[in-house]
Amino acid sequence: MDYWRTNIRDMILDAPIIHTAGIPDSKITSNIGRMRNQGIELQINSTNITTDEWTWSSVFNFTTVNNKVLELAGDDILETAAVIKGEALGVWRVYKYAGVDLETGRAGYYEKDGRIKYYDPNYSVPQGEKWKYADGTIASPLNADDLEVQSGKTGTPKWYGNLDNTVRYKEFDFTLGLQFAGGHYLLNQTNNGLMTTLLNNNIERIKDRWTTPGQETDVPKLYHGDRASLPANTTMWLEKASFLRVRDITLGYSLPRNVLKNINIGSLRVYARVSNLAVITGYTGTDPEISTNRNENYKVGYDNRSVPYPRTFTFGINLNL
Repeated sequence: MDYWRTNIRDMILDAPIIHTAGIPDSKITSNIGRMRNQGIELQINSTNITTDEWTWSSVFNFTTVNNKVLELAGDDILETAAVIKGEALGVWRVYKYAGVDLETGRAGYYEKDGRIKYYDPNYSVPQGEKWKYADGTIASPLNADDLEVQSGKTGTPKWYGNLDNTVRYKEFDFTLGLQFAGGHYLLNQTNNGLMTTLLNNNIERIKDRWTTPGQETDVPKLYHGDRASLPANTTMWLEKASFLRVRDITLGYSLPRNVLKNINIGSLRVYARVSNLAVITGYTGTDPEISTNRNENYKVGYDNRSVPYPRTFTFGINLNL
């Protein structure tokens, strides 16, 4: 087992600048940060069974990663995936969803002081009265002050590893490769996009919408065209994405040497392999190991209609003359 630690200087990030500077997107890519990564690495190689006909060996590796931004040459980068001194790189900064009011079906969100304000999408309600507290007093609309840093939650796994097994019996060989990771959170914007009220395709979850007083649900009452009740950057769409993947299974058969020597062949093996057979996870998206935003190093963990890893089947022959 090894303990490792790296200190990164001159980290490349998008430094925010004032809008009046006239720079596109009001940011410049610069060497502005310092970051620390540390963790442990463990690898175990074992021979579990050895006989004249059977062998079974295993390789297990496990890595942990603790990440922390130590310094920035300027202000924190306060985006949905944020860069904040003292936090992990790409820490999520979103609205904290408070659920649905049981009596009205309105979606609620926490303010920075802990109070909950609810949004009323009813068309007859004036725009200035859409947001209210539970007692009916007027509240301000959701704004940047309501965004809450989800300390410790990023799109990067905090631990990951593999377990590979190889079994041989006479001329047969079998391998099983498992992959796992955890401690990370994905922002499931795919589900958010499929919960719109614009007569688009929806997911099954929309059937849980609030319909009657007293109903317990986390999906608010539906109003056609309502975009404000369920914004994309809230804890409602932030999901833990730990997983166990059956990465690879291979079954092979090698023809005996006494058969091959009669036809002048050194070795002949036929095999069948399936990759990405199954994934065990609580994540509700298509794949817990994907990220849509790949252009910036700290924007990891966005799932916005991402294409999952494919399942592939392979059949082949290894031939040596």
